[in-house]
Amino acid sequence: MKTPLFNSFRLRVFIVITLLVLITALCISGFQQWQLENSHYTSELANAQNLLKMATVHIENQYASYLFYRESLINERKRHLKDVVGLIFIELENLYAKVQAGGLSTAEAQETVLECAHRLRYMDGTGYVWVNNTEYPYPRLIMHPTMPELEWQNTNRDIYNTARGKGDNLFTTLVEVCRESDQGYVDYSWPKPTASGLSTQQPKLSYVRLFKPWGWIVGTGVYLDDIERDSNLRIEAIIRELRHAFGKIRITENSYLYVFDGSYNVLVHPDYEGKTLAELKRPAAEKKLMNELMASAKIADKSMNYIWEKPTDNKKGHKYNKRALVSHFAPLDWYVVASLCIDELNEPFTALRWNILIIITVLLTFSLVLASMLAKSLSQPLQRLAEAAGKIETDGINTVEVPVTGTSETIELGNCLKSMLHSIKCAAYDRDILFRQIQSEEEKHRITLNSIADAVPTHPGKF
Repeated sequence: MKTPLFNSFRLRVFIVITLLVLITALCISGFQQWQLENSHYTSELANAQNLLKMATVHIENQYASYLFYRESLINERKRHLKDVVGLIFIELENLYAKVQAGGLSTAEAQETVLECAHRLRYMDGTGYVWVNNTEYPYPRLIMHPTMPELEWQNTNRDIYNTARGKGDNLFTTLVEVCRESDQGYVDYSWPKPTASGLSTQQPKLSYVRLFKPWGWIVGTGVYLDDIERDSNLRIEAIIRELRHAFGKIRITENSYLYVFDGSYNVLVHPDYEGKTLAELKRPAAEKKLMNELMASAKIADKSMNYIWEKPTDNKKGHKYNKRALVSHFAPLDWYVVASLCIDELNEPFTALRWNILIIITVLLTFSLVLASMLAKSLSQPLQRLAEAAGKIETDGINTVEVPVTGTSETIELGNCLKSMLHSIKCAAYDRDILFRQIQSEEEKHRITLNSIADAVPTHPGKF
């Protein structure tokens, strides 16, 4: 009688061992790979965070140099303003000395100085000298080269209330500054000379100095947008330096650092550099990406996950899982972003998966061979015992030799079966003896009965 396939001991052993090897290999390899991927991702994330911190620190250092440069520029311009007024004062003092010596009248000396001051221009025509008197509280302009219509006019007007950022009257403030220390700096707003005429009022910083003999205040100034323009050259140099530095930093092909400002202008980026991306949206999302990045800079871990399609990628329509770490540098209103492509971080493990699969296949093949050999070594003694048991039915117990081989369990089973057969043989022997005895007794009874029958007359009624 054939055993059903899955009732076979050999097959069961084979399947169990194979499954154990396969499950063990898959569990160990899966756990190990998960650990490696998690460790790699954690390491790359920490690396990106460190790069972000380094980039932010670098920007902070560059900004400190910008502030130093800007302060130096302002101080340089202040010194220049002093020098310009100093030139006028040299002329004033020389002419005043001539007046004192009687070689020149006061009116002639003043007219000469005013003509000299009127002609003095610098900074592409935006730098000039003016003179006002010290009448208080509202002095009068004596000379102004760009707005002569204001000369000797009343300065008690709202358009002059732009000094010190508090709306103080400019000319009153000039007198107050010179009364305190004969000279000083004043910030205010004033129209700027341009090629097309005077502009609207612009922030300006001026230096004024009092010439006491005549009660004149001589002043000259610099428009702050000129300083800002020169300062911005330093900012542009910082951006160029960042583009050069960030261009060399790639975590993966599609993982990089970039910078944009609060007005959505992209300052540093491998694809969007120089563009304004206020309306940029990520695929399958209604929210604007730049707004989300700005918001993520305010949360605890300063990061966000999103799906992105690289515009310059040859794989059109290919979506990348990305994670952005964002830091906000408030003084410049710049957002520094470390953009990680999660898919690319996992790419090294794709090859690892194939290698693990090959190793598992080899191990599984080896285990199949071992399982087959083990199943055979375990099932063969049992099969021989089963064959011996089958021969008992066909050939009888006297011709059967019970095999005693295999493992200790099958040897014990063989010994038990052999002992049983011996007991059965003994019982059969005793049975045969008893049967022969019974036959002998029956024969004796039969003979006795026959003898009795012979002694009885064969004709009834005749004695």
